Amino acid sequence: MTVINSLNAAVRPQHVSPNGLAPKETSIVSAIGSTTAASDTVTISLDGQRKSDAITKIGVEQYALPSWFMEFSPAFSNVSNGADARMEEAKQYTAFHEKLAADGEISTKDLEALKSYVDTMMPANTQRKQLEADYNQNRALYNEYGSIHNRYVNEALAEQGIVTQEDWNQKVKNAPSENQELRLSIMGKMFSNPRAMELMNILGIQKPAA
Repeated sequence: MTVINSLNAAVRPQHVSPNGLAPKETSIVSAIGSTTAASDTVTISLDGQRKSDAITKIGVEQYALPSWFMEFSPAFSNVSNGADARMEEAKQYTAFHEKLAADGEISTKDLEALKSYVDTMMPANTQRKQLEADYNQNRALYNEYGSIHNRYVNEALAEQGIVTQEDWNQKVKNAPSENQELRLSIMGKMFSNPRAMELMNILGIQKPAA
């Protein structure tokens, strides 16, 4: 199994279609998160979201991704973006729901209270929905940007001979500098592409510092 496939499975963003960006390409870029986003979004229970976030965190910890790994990524594709806050909100919502259901039933008034709670007491959940809505509105631009990012990440990996999981462990995961050479290679390629920089500006993606 290659490092590319392993890392893709480890850090797939939450609440997204499993297809992701550039489905014809197998790339580590999905782990970096470029634009795999909220296509085909479905509604899931808060318990399901809590479990999903927990699994994602385990995957990230397992592969010990470098601190710079989410650079050049849209906010919604960062697997750790708001995960802890959403999990805490889910716990509080569950407690509130259990309190309302203590008498064995949920009345219309209780349902209204639950809806109000979600709308006013769960800002991290609301932010996530807003990020997903932004992706849906700008899907074509995100896909174009992701294709560019995908190409440059693969080029940089190939140049450094990072192909297998063992390569990743030796040259990135266990490297004291988290392989800054790889980081700077990706950065240089992105900075040299005017269209990539234009799309980052349009999509509000922060340009990382060298």
